[in-house]
Amino acid sequence: MYNGVVQEIPNPLNLDWFYVSTHEQGVNMAHRQQVWATKVPQYGEIWWFFPRGSETHVTEAVILT
Repeated sequence: MYNGVVQEIPNPLNLDWFYVSTHEQGVNMAHRQQVWATKVPQYGEIWWFFPRGSETHVTEAVILT
């Protein structure tokens, strides 16, 4: 969140899932350079795209509303 100062938005559910260390879940850290995000102002959302598990290209999205 930004209101003149960057502030953390608490979201332990997505954070715990996104960084899980098992091979089948979470972001593929070997291909983390492919992670990107976009803002959808119309709906007040931020979309994070990332390669999941052993994938080498973007296959998943997490939406922060």
